[in-house]
Amino acid sequence: MKNAAELIEELNNSTNMLTNQISLFKDNEFNVKPEPNQWSAGDVAEHIYILESFINKVLKGTCIPAERNPEEKVLVVKNIFSNFDKKFNAPDPIAPSVNLKSIDRLLDDIRASRLITQQIVSANDLSLICKDFVHKGFGEMTRTEWVHFCIFHTDRHLHQMQKIKEKILG
Repeated sequence: MKNAAELIEELNNSTNMLTNQISLFKDNEFNVKPEPNQWSAGDVAEHIYILESFINKVLKGTCIPAERNPEEKVLVVKNIFSNFDKKFNAPDPIAPSVNLKSIDRLLDDIRASRLITQQIVSANDLSLICKDFVHKGFGEMTRTEWVHFCIFHTDRHLHQMQKIKEKILG
């Protein structure tokens, strides 16, 4: 199993890629939807922030020892999020708001949320199963699986943001 330092390094790389991708958008592009029923880059960034803020609460919640490999679901999560042909709908609690998004505000929010995640990773047993939320598709997950979930989820949305940028710039 990856140790905390290795996982934090992966998380930092993911954070840097995400913040760099967001920074490629100009203020007048960040809230532009490529199609009326699609998300803008701002919507995607806000969705990531909302989801990861929720996951941080799960990571800090009730956890118990796993009676399985603590990284058992990592590859499954990666493979599902890497399939860009498959579309997912975000449930309302983690869907973006209808408000206009600020690049600077979301960059600050995402960095702050990721810092909390890093602190959780460095201070807690990553092999424990988080009991406060059971993912509809993946079931109960360990702390390490949840952090990998954040990284792979971000990778998926980085791809989406690149496509949004291509579409709105024509």
